[in-house]
Amino acid sequence: LGREGLLAARGLERLASREGDRASLLESQLALSTLVDRAEDRARCSVRAAELILGQGGEGAESRAASLYEKALATDPDNEASVIALERLLHNSPEILIDHFRVAQESATKDVQVAQLGRAIGESVMQTHAAGGPGLDAGVGIAAMRRALTKSPDDVPALLLMSRLQRAQRLFPDARDTLLHVIGVTQDAEACTLAQFSLADLYEGPLGRLDLAEASIQAILATDGRNKRALGRLFDVAKARGDRALGIHALACLVEAASHPTERT
Repeated sequence: LGREGLLAARGLERLASREGDRASLLESQLALSTLVDRAEDRARCSVRAAELILGQGGEGAESRAASLYEKALATDPDNEASVIALERLLHNSPEILIDHFRVAQESATKDVQVAQLGRAIGESVMQTHAAGGPGLDAGVGIAAMRRALTKSPDDVPALLLMSRLQRAQRLFPDARDTLLHVIGVTQDAEACTLAQFSLADLYEGPLGRLDLAEASIQAILATDGRNKRALGRLFDVAKARGDRALGIHALACLVEAASHPTERT
């Protein structure tokens, strides 16, 4: 259609906006998504069209909108609005989401977009594992998160997600190293505690180091001496190690913690 078609679509857009004609505005955005020159502008028109379709509602609206958001992301891998929308619309279709996001992440240039796409891929992979089936190959999520972490190597939520993916892939030493990195960089007490518990799981389980499992739990108790979960885990480790004195100590602390019902569990 060339320049004449572009001018006609722009005219329809202005008229529809002025008249509040959402159906015509939608037609203008669909046309502009193929006519404007710059990829980022074409992507924005696809996003606007998807938003209008969702606003209209009706049968098949989400499917049509998802297709337009997918088109926007393929047109401009740095389009953040399409990623946010597709995370919601494709929540129950993680395989489809991953396919689109992997392609986009390879071409995205904005650091925040590379990180966001990687996180979404990693979480979708873990979603399939949590569903109870065999799950998707965790290596796909690891590769995506590796790209994300090149942009923000000390991002604690991203590191915690990476450790879960590594454990799902049975890369236990790698998961341990990632958790140790979290502990080394985080200033957030809750994130540190979560990492220590995850470390204890690895040491008590596949890594077979009960002494280091105890050390991780003791690190939690050093700052939160009445943490009932940590005290329970300490008792379990003491029992596994045959350390009667440590077991009695853990039980005594549990009894004391129970007398403080407002303490963290």
